[in-house]
Amino acid sequence: MAHSGTRSVIPSWLTKCGSGCAATVLVAVGLLAAHAPDGRLRYHLDHEHPLLRWAAATALTRIRVAHPAAASGLPPVERIAAELAAFGAGPAPAPATAHHGGDLHSYTVRSLLLLMGDAEDPDGVLQDIVRALPHPLAARTANLLKALFNPAETAPAFTELSPARRELLRVLAEVLTAEDFQPVPFGSDLHERFTQYGLPGTRPALRAYVGLSTEGQDPTAPLPHPWEPFRNR
Repeated sequence: MAHSGTRSVIPSWLTKCGSGCAATVLVAVGLLAAHAPDGRLRYHLDHEHPLLRWAAATALTRIRVAHPAAASGLPPVERIAAELAAFGAGPAPAPATAHHGGDLHSYTVRSLLLLMGDAEDPDGVLQDIVRALPHPLAARTANLLKALFNPAETAPAFTELSPARRELLRVLAEVLTAEDFQPVPFGSDLHERFTQYGLPGTRPALRAYVGLSTEGQDPTAPLPHPWEPFRNR
């Protein structure tokens, strides 16, 4: 009975529904179902519209992670990750689903992180994440660090990291700004997050670590005090 009810979640009119509506339905199936009903999620991985391919891949990721016993009947991790990666590498299409507050690229990174554990080539999936990175807000960096690094007193030699982890840190060093490292109350805890894993906790230090130019900046300088701009005024 449960499976029968789940099949009705993907009705025949889905192909006539607008792309945003259809994507919302597909993602909902992944959140609610314990399997891929009628194989239609697999079918939508080949849909002509990128939003529906993303929605199907997102739903399949959810089912795979929440219900590991269903994995044998699902497409390979690499097939699902390929669709997520293709979506994450470009701008979100319009119209889009309002799922996850409309922040589809951030959710794509999250889904790819979930797939890493089952992938034959986790570093390849991480490279897919790197390609999607410019789209999420810098605040998402904390989740990536937690998933990919272990707490440490000092950073390993940059050359000892996997190629994808090196590329991830290079992209972060390019995308993150000095303000992103600014601590509370005017910034975030990103500085503490980096140092928790032994990684450089300022933008100049991170750029020096990955081999990018630090011209005009001192990589050894401590993080400025958050109230410094307001002193002597």
